[in-house]
Amino acid sequence: LKLQKLSTPVESQPLNITIETGINLTSDYNIKLVNPTGAVNGKPISPRLLNGFAQGFNQRFDLRQINNNNTFVRVLQLEIEADRINLAAFMGLGITANQ
Repeated sequence: LKLQKLSTPVESQPLNITIETGINLTSDYNIKLVNPTGAVNGKPISPRLLNGFAQGFNQRFDLRQINNNNTFVRVLQLEIEADRINLAAFMGLGITANQ
């Protein structure tokens, strides 16, 4: 996955930010960013910073965090192509009437 942003802050030079990362579906409830790399105006971003970002993403997108007795989410399939991302997921909601 490659993300690129050209930003022009007021009264300064444009920032060309490029980030590339692998994405793994490690289980039916966990999507992980792996081996992130990046650059700002062609200068590499610190691997430590990128790995910290990836760790935060990985923890935040652990679907077990939103699973409880009434709600659950599972990722069934993840396909990444040059021009699109295909994601198949299943979500269950246990709704009870108030008595």
